Amino acid sequence: MPDDIDRETLAQEVTSIYVGVMRALEGASTAAAQSALAMAMLMTGEHLGLEGKDLADWIDETANDAKAVLAQGRRRPPVG
Repeated sequence: MPDDIDRETLAQEVTSIYVGVMRALEGASTAAAQSALAMAMLMTGEHLGLEGKDLADWIDETANDAKAVLAQGRRRPPVG
């Protein structure tokens, strides 16, 4: 975790983004949701200043983190 952000602030940021994504996906088709999330990952990595192989590696790392959560059997909290 970056030194300039505390855990509570990070938790609030993550929660805000999570709720926003879940609201945006409400009623979306599977294809639309997958396209939007893929685009969001790409745009987020670019926003972080990544490009080329570094961007591809970051996308892979992010996907692997999601798979690790799935493998642990953890569930997301309900929205609302």
